[in-house]
Amino acid sequence: MSTFYSTLLAYPRVIRLTYVLLALATPLALAISRALPPATERIELRDGRFGLFVLGPPGAPVLVVLHAALGSARAAIEESGFATAARRHGLSVVFGESRDGVWRFKGLNGSDDRSDEAYVWELLSAVQARAGATRAYIAGESNGGLLALQLVCRFPELFAGLGLINAAMPEGLAPECPALPSRMVVVNGDRDPVFPFLGGDGTLPLGPVMGFNKLGDRLLKERDCVAFARRPLAASRPGAALVTRIEAVGCQRQGVTRLYQLHGGDHRPWGGESWLWRIIAPWGRFLAPEAVVEGLV
Repeated sequence: MSTFYSTLLAYPRVIRLTYVLLALATPLALAISRALPPATERIELRDGRFGLFVLGPPGAPVLVVLHAALGSARAAIEESGFATAARRHGLSVVFGESRDGVWRFKGLNGSDDRSDEAYVWELLSAVQARAGATRAYIAGESNGGLLALQLVCRFPELFAGLGLINAAMPEGLAPECPALPSRMVVVNGDRDPVFPFLGGDGTLPLGPVMGFNKLGDRLLKERDCVAFARRPLAASRPGAALVTRIEAVGCQRQGVTRLYQLHGGDHRPWGGESWLWRIIAPWGRFLAPEAVVEGLV
């Protein structure tokens, strides 16, 4: 058993119970089981690895989606909302599959395993050839967001934009990241225990992360922007919690810098394909994947 899973099992009882309940409730709320989109293709790669691909219009940009820890490509394509958002905005989309539910990134369990970098590179090359696409974006949730960040930092030429949901910049990665993409969308809850909103160490041994506002300040400087404009989103139903959209304005460099603060939000997924999720979710019909894709394109 890996250190990652051992750490999960070592949590205090209350935290473990919370995550068990979320794990049980989320599939019901998100899925009520959906089938794969009819046009889904399985992209076979080396060493038995694969991705699930949905082709968009001819020559359309490709969106690479990396699932959260303990997730899968199938669960992400069925439940996350990225498949619908990609179709709505005219993208091809491919969902990556980690080896055992966890993406490797620099620093995980003290290692420097770069095998998942090579996997994403191979997956992107395969789907770009299949789709006839030259432009690509990447989005990741939680653990998937950490790998997505590492990729755009190490290979800035690969992706024109980055979307993060429930993820943060590790402080250890920041010095190795000369620049972030000019199109970037970040969605975080301000009570996330794994990636603290104010930065520092969370409940998993991932090392300290950059806070939400600190990352925003860095993005402002990189695009030479004047300020952030903050706008609360209208509640989609009575009693829905507040979501604030924070967008860079007066920028000298073209692009999009858009952050979403989910007030009171924790580490659960902020999206979903099912009607039930949209009814019971505390943030109403705010769908993080839709917000990410809309900003990237």
